[in-house]
Amino acid sequence: GGRGKTTVASSVYKNQKIRRTFDCHAWVTVSQTYQVEELLREIMNQLTEQRASLASGFMTVSRMRLVEIIQSYLRDKKYFIVLDDVWEKDAWSFLNYAFVKKNCGSKVLITTRRKDVSSLAVHNRVIELKTLNYAESWELFCKKAFFALEDNICPKNLTSLAEKIVDRCQGLPLAL
Repeated sequence: GGRGKTTVASSVYKNQKIRRTFDCHAWVTVSQTYQVEELLREIMNQLTEQRASLASGFMTVSRMRLVEIIQSYLRDKKYFIVLDDVWEKDAWSFLNYAFVKKNCGSKVLITTRRKDVSSLAVHNRVIELKTLNYAESWELFCKKAFFALEDNICPKNLTSLAEKIVDRCQGLPLAL
């Protein structure tokens, strides 16, 4: 956690130039505890334009019927779906079944901290975010903490404390 997976995915998802290339889009956070039916309902609600009127109609629909509805809806569309914070292969397997597989440029982006989950992706499509080395961490910390000072240089009287903070962040950019 803290490497910026969700931040990077969110930046891509919110990019209007990218969004315009798709007919529909959805973002769902899966997490460690999830209900497949709830995730499918949320995907369907986000994909459709009439969220409020359709949401109540999906509340009692079975998992298989939700899959059929999503497949039918996506059949002739180019879609972009983000599955954020996926912890289990099964979550991806259940959800992936609902997505129509056509060569029309649709994309599913998954964020995960688990290698066994990322192994389900096509190998050349996996991006592993690395931690920062100490020099990069120090530079980022100083830019953020001392933005008002000339050249973002840490004052000598704070160097010891600043170094402890950078050490504790262990190269995670969002911790800095």
